[in-house]
Amino acid sequence: MCSDPNNQASNHKTDLTDCNIREINEATYDSELLDFQTLSEIEDIYLCDLHETALAPQSINMLEALPSNIDRLDMAWCLTTTVVSTFITTSKHFAKWLEGIHDAASDKSGSFDAMQKILGKTLHHKDDWLDQYEGQWNTRDVANAYAQFHRLLGGHDIFAIGESLTPHNPFTMMIKQRESVLGGTLQATRHLIADTFSSQGLPAPFSSYVDSTADDGRSWNKIIDIVQELSIETTGNKQQAESIYSHLFTLRAQDFIGGGAALALTSAYLHARDIEDAIRKTQIRLISYSMSFFAQAIVGATRQNGIPYINYPLGGAMAKELASLIFESNRRTQLLDNRARHLHEEVIDVIDEHNVLQDLL
Repeated sequence: MCSDPNNQASNHKTDLTDCNIREINEATYDSELLDFQTLSEIEDIYLCDLHETALAPQSINMLEALPSNIDRLDMAWCLTTTVVSTFITTSKHFAKWLEGIHDAASDKSGSFDAMQKILGKTLHHKDDWLDQYEGQWNTRDVANAYAQFHRLLGGHDIFAIGESLTPHNPFTMMIKQRESVLGGTLQATRHLIADTFSSQGLPAPFSSYVDSTADDGRSWNKIIDIVQELSIETTGNKQQAESIYSHLFTLRAQDFIGGGAALALTSAYLHARDIEDAIRKTQIRLISYSMSFFAQAIVGATRQNGIPYINYPLGGAMAKELASLIFESNRRTQLLDNRARHLHEEVIDVIDEHNVLQDLL
């Protein structure tokens, strides 16, 4: 039986069509496979680059969890640290106990416990020229000394350098009194440390550079004017001036101890949880120190009609961590930018190869 020429032609066309469809499907599959291989290659390059930069292993898995993120436990510990540090720094009972150490070191009469006696003996500084010389307060103007602020007016600023200031530098004075560089330096150091335990505290460094002369000709300091004006504004008189001064412009042992507690508790927490990410560690420190600093400032503001307590040790630690966070963030950003540029170049190369292969299909 003879075959129909029309049917043969139709079958031939169908075979050609099926063949073309298979070729198209195969080309599409190859293209999709190439796309998958391209993406896989890009991912491998990216992960390899991350390893080469020596980042921590957990930093590589950025899609699931960033190691720099702080969690609830971090915040809870920062809050705990704030409570402890603020309690230590603002406790009036603790301040009174610390003042006893200074009193013991000055040979003042009173009832002191064993620790106060030991520290008082260690920091003994009675009859030092930094305070009195021949029975008078040793300020830049001995004849008209203002006893309440005698430390501010001479003998207690280690940065007092210059023709008119150097004679009142604590180390210069004690070296002259002891007639020994080593002995005078050690005694000046003991005296300055002891004064941080006093209720007033040790004048802030460089305070001698705002020295002035009062209207009556007495040696003066602009800080006295500031605290007296603040006292008048908040209480109507000058009676609060010394308290304001002691919490705004001095270094106090109580602040160092409270600030040290914040640093110690934060360091212990980071060690206990084995936190290694630099940014996360810096964030925790910054939050802990900042909360403690501002909590203490708020307590002071409530006690002094709006005038805050300033904890200089904590303020310094807070500034350091803020600078560290900015530096580390910029470093990490620059690192990611470099990796992104490198990845972009790799992707362009892969796309070019892909286009070449597509032209060949």
